[in-house]
Amino acid sequence: MGARLNVVFHSGNEAEPTCTIYGHWAGDNPEDAAQTLKQFFEAVEAQTNDHRYTDAGYLAAKYVVFLALECGNDPKRPLDFLSVGCYRDAQDCGPECIAFMDCGNIDPTTKRPTIRFEDEHAETEAMATAYGILGQTVPA
Repeated sequence: MGARLNVVFHSGNEAEPTCTIYGHWAGDNPEDAAQTLKQFFEAVEAQTNDHRYTDAGYLAAKYVVFLALECGNDPKRPLDFLSVGCYRDAQDCGPECIAFMDCGNIDPTTKRPTIRFEDEHAETEAMATAYGILGQTVPA
């Protein structure tokens, strides 16, 4: 079984997501998910001049490309990948961890969208570690 993570991209309202991106190998707990998302943010910042952190649709598209490159088998065939999908509902695909990425709320310290994790099996300490990886404070 993979380490299934669904990232819900939205602009301030989790109940009305722009889309949900499923990554089969992206993180089965908040700490692993935070590492994946940190790597994603770093890649966006290194490879683009316009990161579009405030645009959930554009940022979700960049995340699909990021995961596709991670999951692909041959760089000469970038469309030859599995383990990535786009869905409307965060519960699709039975995720082990869900990250709600709020593109309508940019963290003042990191200058990146705020993230809220949902994982019914994660301990409080693991959640705190995940937010620390991202440089964000634990939500109240």
